[in-house]
Amino acid sequence: YLNTANAVSESSTFAEINSARNVLFMAKGLFQVLWNFKLLPNWIEVEEDMNRIEQKHAYILEQKRMEQRRRRRT
Repeated sequence: YLNTANAVSESSTFAEINSARNVLFMAKGLFQVLWNFKLLPNWIEVEEDMNRIEQKHAYILEQKRMEQRRRRRT
């Protein structure tokens, strides 16, 4: 799930980014289950990866929105 969620870039469409965000949401749910049952020995690394991916999504979306605003002004 994390690889799929991380597979977006600034050239990705809004639909692709939203799909990646949904996959990340599923990964967070799976993470919570595994963490609750103490089945995830490297949980800190996984949690950091999820946070980094979430920040990446937010950054890319903000860049795309700014680009749309610039295009509307011209």
